[in-house]
Amino acid sequence: MRENPSFALTDRSEIARLVREHPWATMVSHTDDGLVVSHYPFLLEETPGAGPGDDLVLVTHVGRPDERLHELGEHEIVVIVQGPHGYISSGWYGDTPSVPTWNHVTAHLYGTPEILSAAENLEVLERLVEHFERKQASPRLMRGTLADSEYADRISAGTVGFRLRVTRVVAKAKLSQNKPDEVVRTVLAELEGDGPYAQPALAAEMRRAHPAPPRRGSRVTGTTLLRGARLLGAEAPVDVEVSAGVITRIVAAGDGHGDEALEVDGVLLPGLWDNHVHLGQWAAYSRRLDVSAAESPFAAATAIGEGLRSRPVDDEGPFVAVGFRDALWTDAPVAAILDAVAGDVPVVVVSADLHAVWLSTAALRRFGVEGDGLLREEDAFAVHRTLDDLDDVTLDRWVAQAGRRAAARGVVGVVDLEMTWGPGHWRRRAAEAPPAHRVEVGIYPQHLDRAIAEGLRTGDALDEDGLVTVGPFKVITDGSLNTRTAHCVDPYPGLHGAGARGMQTVPPDELVDLLTRARAGGLRAAVHAIGDRAGTIALDAFEASGCAGSVEHAQLLTASDVPRFAALGVTASVQPEHAMDDRDVADRYWSGRTERSFPLASLVRSGARLALGSDAPVAPLDPWIAIAAAVTRARDGRTPWHPEQAIDVDTALAASTRVGRVRPQAGDPADLVVVADDPRAAATDATGDRLRAMPVTLTMLAGRLTHRG
Repeated sequence: MRENPSFALTDRSEIARLVREHPWATMVSHTDDGLVVSHYPFLLEETPGAGPGDDLVLVTHVGRPDERLHELGEHEIVVIVQGPHGYISSGWYGDTPSVPTWNHVTAHLYGTPEILSAAENLEVLERLVEHFERKQASPRLMRGTLADSEYADRISAGTVGFRLRVTRVVAKAKLSQNKPDEVVRTVLAELEGDGPYAQPALAAEMRRAHPAPPRRGSRVTGTTLLRGARLLGAEAPVDVEVSAGVITRIVAAGDGHGDEALEVDGVLLPGLWDNHVHLGQWAAYSRRLDVSAAESPFAAATAIGEGLRSRPVDDEGPFVAVGFRDALWTDAPVAAILDAVAGDVPVVVVSADLHAVWLSTAALRRFGVEGDGLLREEDAFAVHRTLDDLDDVTLDRWVAQAGRRAAARGVVGVVDLEMTWGPGHWRRRAAEAPPAHRVEVGIYPQHLDRAIAEGLRTGDALDEDGLVTVGPFKVITDGSLNTRTAHCVDPYPGLHGAGARGMQTVPPDELVDLLTRARAGGLRAAVHAIGDRAGTIALDAFEASGCAGSVEHAQLLTASDVPRFAALGVTASVQPEHAMDDRDVADRYWSGRTERSFPLASLVRSGARLALGSDAPVAPLDPWIAIAAAVTRARDGRTPWHPEQAIDVDTALAASTRVGRVRPQAGDPADLVVVADDPRAAATDATGDRLRAMPVTLTMLAGRLTHRG
């Protein structure tokens, strides 16, 4: 800690808080034999009625013979209290000349120890034990039992207690107070993120130092010049002028002007959208155990058992794993398999497609359900909603981190289709800071009355910057392929009875009524339909209601339904990566029909509008993965699956933007992405690997940089 007045911490109440929250301290004595250093817990000796400006008094004890080594009571010592601290990369400071540094809260407390009597020492020992034990569910206090009390009395003779009246303080809270708002916001984002130097506790201290955290504005003043950009398919570079969040001019390189110039080395494209995500679930996904590689329920259970061994012992919540795919398993996922590795720990395993959950017996009890352990569709969604019920601070932090990762892949917008009341969540988040991308917030049937009552219409702004808007009215009408609940014309091989053709979770008449109400309320609709029978029912409902919107997924379509998308003006909102995930399952359960499964090329030829997405966390929130799957229909070195349904890279790119083309134009929103590789050249790699790994060097949202690689 530099001995200078900068960042001095002089508020005695804040220093006292530092000691309370970080009692394990370093004690240094300068003795006749040299420096002596020890580490002990210190407590504040707080007098009832004392004010925040009163003197600081510490008490502790040391083990013999440390009192002689430190020559306690004979001279001054210093107690070093170290609060949160962390590395601050110069890369977080932007483009200005800078060097890395360290943020920290530290106090050096000086004084001469006063040796305590044996009785006072016992009192201090008792206070120390009580101070830390009281946080336990079942505290074990020093005088809690006769045996413990007698033992403490015996061993206390081997300790010496002392009181330190602090006579001098050198303390600092170096928390980026001298940095501009934009830098503070970046530092906070990194410390609260999941990078190598994340330090949430340090971020919390910074927020105390910035009690009204600077709100990073999304509006950029002046004109920004993107110099020397290359448009897709063009040889000559161009300059792009951006002002007030809009592209104002695109001119020959060297002819542009701006208040700030950014050199662009790469291909400039319109910013990319993911048209179907569950952002909260995606944000939580990386923090849960991934069992997607398991080829049997027993393999999944083995991985879960290993994960449980590293589970914190005080974690009483359910242990959550994600990603199981049981469609090709020969054994069914049942509670007993999880019980063998989990015992009384409640375990929830979420399927890769989100339409099923696999529960241990303890989890079945916890959620108040009965059965063999496998829940599908609405029963599964009820468990989902409970798992996703995180505290707002944690969830918002995770969502913000996911947004920054998305921006690093060129994303400027998402359609967030979480099942919660999204407008409330996103109003709160946007009030804290503009998101790293635009958000269109979905509304579900359970919230339709509320949305209509509040006058929320698709496209209405939910924040002051217009980055967050009301999105579509989402209705789930069938299940999924992996759970064999997608509603199909033909039965699934090996299934019999009422569920052999899947599930229609919303009857046709009810669907028409819902879409009619949505249309009257000014909402577009997004209707989940995976099976071909569900697709027909969805298109029928659009036709009967006159509602505008999209069919989400459209994974299996009848030949007669393909041209209806263009005729009705209904968008096919598709997730091409699902074809790569589901190809083996489709070959088994949709055998003889896969030529019309994920029929992207057929839809394009019919004149339908495509909108690409991921359905994250079902597939990663990365538009380049979706584009690669749409263009190559290949992954993992396998031969392309139904390559006749592949689309060209320009079509895939256009379907990943909101302007519907691959070149930005004057008048477009300044939502832009720069990539280091030419997408057309990358598309010649038939494996899709080059598109999947597309290097993104710059992302701009409404004229503001959200990523610079």
